[in-house]
Amino acid sequence: GCVSQTLKKGKQDFDTENYPAALQKMQPLADKGNADAQYAVGYMMYYGKGTAINRKQGVIWINKAAAQGLPEALQAQAMLVKSIQANPLETQ
Repeated sequence: GCVSQTLKKGKQDFDTENYPAALQKMQPLADKGNADAQYAVGYMMYYGKGTAINRKQGVIWINKAAAQGLPEALQAQAMLVKSIQANPLETQ
């Protein structure tokens, strides 16, 4: 109940590009292991949406979501691997 409600609101914030609000709602859910939230938090951290860019932390969250089999996270993971191979210096 409560988790899905918060997740829904967080996704609405995310979709309307209200990233700070989305991050505020999603971070606690991500910490509890919610794959959708983990992916959203990872995306926001990686691209610096609503927070400072933190590629390393972003990749960690995306990997956590991918480990749970979330399709978007698995896609993102594959793209990240490609971009890291193409631009190894960018991830340091």
